[in-house]
Amino acid sequence: MAAGYSRAQIEGIANTVFPRNTAFVDPMRPETSQVLQRILEESQSTDAVVRLLAIRRFKDIFQPFVRSASAESAVHAAVFLLERGFMKSVNQGLEESLAGRWLLLPSPEDTEKLSATANGYAPILLKPIICASAVECLAVDSRTAKYILKVSPRLPVLLKNLFLKEFTLGVELDLGMRPELQIKEAVLCAIPKLFYSEAFRKEIGQSTDFLAAVMDHAVADFQNKMVVMIAASVIHTARTYCFTGSPVKSLEESFLRFTAKIFMESSSKAQILYTIETLAQFTAHRVHSPTRRQEAAPEIPMLRSSVLALLLCQDELQNFDDSMRLAIFAGFLTESTALARNGTGCFLGSQFSMVQMKESAREDRAAVQRASQLRKILLSNTEREERALLYPVKSADRDATMEEALKRGLTLQDRRASTVDQGARKQHGKRATSKLANKRRPCGTTHSKVYRAILCTHRESTIQIWAPPS
Repeated sequence: MAAGYSRAQIEGIANTVFPRNTAFVDPMRPETSQVLQRILEESQSTDAVVRLLAIRRFKDIFQPFVRSASAESAVHAAVFLLERGFMKSVNQGLEESLAGRWLLLPSPEDTEKLSATANGYAPILLKPIICASAVECLAVDSRTAKYILKVSPRLPVLLKNLFLKEFTLGVELDLGMRPELQIKEAVLCAIPKLFYSEAFRKEIGQSTDFLAAVMDHAVADFQNKMVVMIAASVIHTARTYCFTGSPVKSLEESFLRFTAKIFMESSSKAQILYTIETLAQFTAHRVHSPTRRQEAAPEIPMLRSSVLALLLCQDELQNFDDSMRLAIFAGFLTESTALARNGTGCFLGSQFSMVQMKESAREDRAAVQRASQLRKILLSNTEREERALLYPVKSADRDATMEEALKRGLTLQDRRASTVDQGARKQHGKRATSKLANKRRPCGTTHSKVYRAILCTHRESTIQIWAPPS
C-alpha cells in the first residue's frame, strides 16, 4: 500500500504524467517516441506509484496494438523496451505482489470514500494484474518470449505462485469482479505467450499442482469463455509432460472434470478439439499403461455420457483415430466403475469394440441429446477465429529467417537490414518456399506498393532482424 499518497496525488499522477488521450505512438520508431521514452523513464523511478503507473500506461497503449496485424511493429517496440531493462520493473512488481504489497491505495483516511473509479480513472492499482498484462504485451513472438525468460529466469515461478496465491482485501472496496479472479485471468492470459520456449512448456507441464488449479478454476468460472479457452490451450500445449511419470491424482481428477465440462457444455469447437487431443495423450499414458490401467479412475458425473456423445459424432470428427481413442476411453470408464465398486477387474484395452460402445451411446439419453448439439458445433467454421485469439497468424518466411538468425546468435547491431526477402533467405542458405514471397502489398505507413517482407524505401527508419544477445 502506498502510504502517504492522497487520493488527489494519485489521480494527478495518473492524469497529468500519463494522460489517457495520448497521441498515437508510432511503434516503428520507438527511439523518437516521446511516450515510450517517458514510460521507460518513469518505469525506472524509485517511487512505487509512478513506476506502476508507467507499466499500466504501457499496457493500455500496447494491448490493442499487439492484437492488430502489425506484428513486426510490435516486435520493434517491445525490443526497444526490453533491451533497456523494462522487465526489471515488471519483475519487481511481481515480486512485491507475492510479498503482499499487491494493492496500491490512497492514504487510509480516504479509503472509505473511494469507489472503483474516480472521474473516469482508476486510482486503485492491482499490481499483479498490471505486471502480468505487461508480460503478455511484451511477449510478441518467439524471440521476445525467449529473451524475457532469459533476463527473468524466475518469471515462471512468479506467475505460478501468483495464480495459486490467495489475495484478500483488508478494506471494503467495490472493485466489480473479485480481485483474485482478475489476477488469475491476467496470469492465464500471459502464460500462452511464453509457450514459444520449450523449457517453459516443460516447466508448466511438470507443475501438476498449478495445472490442477487451472483446471479447477476454469470449471468454477466456466461462464468466462476466455479463461476456459486459455485453460484448454494450456493443458493441450503442456500435455507431452503433464501425464508422464508417477500418477498424480489431483491433476487426473481435475483434468477429467474439466474434460466432462467441455464435452457436455462447451459451444466452442476449438475447446472441444483441444480437449480431444489432450485426452488422447492422457489415454496413452493412463489407459495403456500396464500398471496404471488397473487403478480405478475417479468418478466424474457425466464424463462417460459426454465421451459417448462424441462417439455418435464420428462423421463430424473426420478423424477415425480420435473416435477409436474415445471408444477405448469410454470402455475404460465402464470397467473402472466396476473396478471401483467391486474391487476386482482389470481393463485390457480391447474388450470393447466401436460397435459396442456406439450401441451403449444410443442407450444413453444424455449422450444422444448432447450429440445433436455437438454435430452443429463440429460442423461450424469458428475454430480458426477462436485459435487466433491466443495464437497470432505467423509468417513462415519471416519466422524461418528469424529462427536462423537466433541460432547464429546475431544481434540487432550485427545484422544488416534485408532489402529483398529472397536474398535474406539465400544469405542463410535457405530457399524461399512461401507462395506469397513475391506478392505486392501496400506499406502500412506510406501506402506505397512494395513486395512482401521488403521495407519501404520511403521510410526514414528500417526494421532489422533482432535476436536475444548471447
